[in-house]
Amino acid sequence: MGDKLDLVFPVPAPGLYKFLFHDAGAYGEVNIGKGHTVVLPVTAQHFRAMAPVPDLYFYVPKGTQEINYYYKRADWQYGGAHQLTDASGTVVKEVAVDGDYVSIPVPAGQDGKVWKIGGPTFGLGGFRFFNIPNYFSPNPNTLLLPRELVTKDGLKVAR
Repeated sequence: MGDKLDLVFPVPAPGLYKFLFHDAGAYGEVNIGKGHTVVLPVTAQHFRAMAPVPDLYFYVPKGTQEINYYYKRADWQYGGAHQLTDASGTVVKEVAVDGDYVSIPVPAGQDGKVWKIGGPTFGLGGFRFFNIPNYFSPNPNTLLLPRELVTKDGLKVAR
């Protein structure tokens, strides 16, 4: 790995901005400084990791009884197995599958809360939630969610 380059992007006003990054297969790395609000939208693109991915957080909307998603480790990607932990800190499911659909029951009282996905060998590849918002955050206190969901679930908006 070579030199590191710090990038600073001044923005004209508070708001939502998108940073697109592609390393063209050169094993690039993006680190976000502490204290910054970042969301990783899960898109049709794969996230690929050559090293462990830090734990990520996601919101389970009120009324959700089951979390459904598809997960497949990308070719040559690090890791694969992962854990889902509810808001109380309980590991609800250890997932060792690769290239399969996963369904996880949401325990009573754990909907309308922030959950964690991660573990020592966690790496994102092909991943898609089917019934909850497709957004991850590295910080459980700074999630970005669709406005309609924030209103529906009566969530507090930080400004």
